Amino acid sequence: AVLYCGTNGLLKEVPLEKVPQFEKEFLTSLEASYRHDVLDPLKKGELDDRIAAILEKVAEDTVATLKQ
Repeated sequence: AVLYCGTNGLLKEVPLEKVPQFEKEFLTSLEASYRHDVLDPLKKGELDDRIAAILEKVAEDTVATLKQ
């Protein structure tokens, strides 16, 4: 999930020193809300448009919290 963010430019607004914080908060959000919808399929190598949209939304929300 984090690699998806990095390779798709979703971390471009995250300062390098905040990347570990982003990773922790991003994965915590996914674990809490999207374990079965996103993380389980990703572990099986599955990635579709629905999963990508969720990853992008959670990443966007996480970046926004880091800016506050």
